[in-house]
Amino acid sequence: MQYFDDHLLLSKLNPNTTISSTFVTSGGIILHTVAIMDLVNGLLNLVAPPFTLFTIFFFLPPWIFFKFFLRIFRTVFTEDVSGKVVLITGASSGIGEDINFWGSVYTTKFAAPHLRNCGGRIVVLSSVASCVPPPRMSIYSASKAALSQFYETMRVEFGSDVKITIVTPGFIESEMTQGKFLSHEGKMVVDRVARDMLVNLSPVGKVEETATAIVKQVLRGERYVTEPAWMKMTYVWQVLWPEAVEWVNRLMCMTTVGGESRHDTFGKRILDVVGGRSILYPTSIRSPEMQPIKSN
Repeated sequence: MQYFDDHLLLSKLNPNTTISSTFVTSGGIILHTVAIMDLVNGLLNLVAPPFTLFTIFFFLPPWIFFKFFLRIFRTVFTEDVSGKVVLITGASSGIGEDINFWGSVYTTKFAAPHLRNCGGRIVVLSSVASCVPPPRMSIYSASKAALSQFYETMRVEFGSDVKITIVTPGFIESEMTQGKFLSHEGKMVVDRVARDMLVNLSPVGKVEETATAIVKQVLRGERYVTEPAWMKMTYVWQVLWPEAVEWVNRLMCMTTVGGESRHDTFGKRILDVVGGRSILYPTSIRSPEMQPIKSN
């Protein structure tokens, strides 16, 4: 097959010329690849929507019915992980690509043979921020999104050899919800004002209760776990009405109310006025000093 690039030469002479990659076959048949791809994409644009609606209408209800009974079965007969390799990967307070993403990639690489040999399981500690990114957490959210997509791909590549559960917790007791952040100078600092701007009116879960709920769902063989469970609805909002999610995030976490300080955000001001910390935050993250997160 010989590449025919006369059009490329003409395009340099006339910048308004529209170019299509053209090939000449040995049989003298000229194939305009761009035109063919446009035809294919146009056909898929017509076929994909009705096919998707047909599939959802006819196949989704019985699939949901099947999943419901499968969940009941797995609740009664949980997975026995004794003697299996269980890799729990992710970081609760590490901020950035190196820890959140590459740390998990390398541990999975070296654990993969052992996981395959025993039919093990990977429990991925991602975050709700991977799908519904909060303001001022761009690098963290991006690293968690990369983590989730990496293990979605690994789920396909491992097949039935290794099971994968992706956990997307909301705000729970951790160094991050205690106010530990990476400063502009690259140092880890405790900034509870920044914490309140980020978390504001979101309830913070206790680590022991969250861990217990996650383990129970992992043993049931769940592919995805979100704690607290109500935060699953944020995914629905993000898909169906992303503008509303963006507006609420900007209102609560970015919009200043009163004064000129950028710290006087709307959500934080409400938190201060109603005394929301005593209701929404566990005592472990309300202390003026950094405290280790303890479980009973």
